[in-house]
Amino acid sequence: MNVFEAVKGNVTTRQAAEMYGIHVNRNGMAVCPFHNDKNPSMKVDMRFHCFACQADGDAVDFAVSYTHLRAHETCADL
Repeated sequence: MNVFEAVKGNVTTRQAAEMYGIHVNRNGMAVCPFHNDKNPSMKVDMRFHCFACQADGDAVDFAVSYTHLRAHETCADL
């Protein structure tokens, strides 16, 4: 098992988003940090998907997009 599989198996995208200070409401919706969003348009659970900007992926994809770091550096934080 590589580091990416370990992170994906143990960290949900919701956990990653909350770790970076993104508020996820009880319905699993959040304001998308990847575009100028005022109302929750991003569904966050095991994966994330923004219905406005079409951003999509898993916990590693979310963390890489949010921090603008390389995947290996980001996985070390998760």
